[in-house]
Amino acid sequence: MRKYTYILFVISFVFLQACQRKQTYFAYYENNTIRVDEKIKAEDSTTLAMIRPYKVKLDEQMNEVIGQNSEELVKAKPGSNLTNWMADAMAESYERTAREKLDFVVANYGGIRINSVAGGDLTLGKLYEIMPFENALVVMDLNGDQVKLLLDRIAAYGGWPVSEGLNFDIADSTATNIMIQNKPWNALGQYRIGLPDYVANGGDDCDFLKPLPRVNTGLLVRDLLISDVKRNKIITPKKDQRIKVKTP
Repeated sequence: MRKYTYILFVISFVFLQACQRKQTYFAYYENNTIRVDEKIKAEDSTTLAMIRPYKVKLDEQMNEVIGQNSEELVKAKPGSNLTNWMADAMAESYERTAREKLDFVVANYGGIRINSVAGGDLTLGKLYEIMPFENALVVMDLNGDQVKLLLDRIAAYGGWPVSEGLNFDIADSTATNIMIQNKPWNALGQYRIGLPDYVANGGDDCDFLKPLPRVNTGLLVRDLLISDVKRNKIITPKKDQRIKVKTP
């Protein structure tokens, strides 16, 4: 009889397809991967029986209420209560762990994979829906010109999540009137920032960051969000307008 060694899977994410949300799990055993969802064929009874106890366990974990939303969180550009909370949570959770202050944190807008989160109970599974990717936070020391180039990229995309302490306007798809920690941006300055490794590795047109030194924190963005929810219990996002679009 073939013997399998199972590893309890911890990945849950959401596919958004034809406006329908489908939760999918993965089970791993002896270098093989089995996708677990409602589409497992009835005739595949062996696979179904093998997966069932692990899926039940994972469902229990994903349905655990870890905090509360004080209001509906909505994803929007150039910024919103969801994008503000995400960037602030990344910054605060990292700073508490590393015991160092960052000038600001940014995250790519496309990394948020859900358009809104209802007020009320916030489950662990919902955090996986918000951030299903295994992106980790990296810390980089950028000079003023490099920061301007990054913010211009963000401006060209119409806005990304940015943490408290960073403010700028978007005019003609470029960043203007930049303020960092209540001080005007300085082309000759040095800034310590946090961002997902996806962006640091050149994602979303940020190729200029790829060759630059960075500190790999090993902290997943999703885990930083989970830590924030568990620490604060009730999420009350800030609503300040950090990025403003200037019209001609």
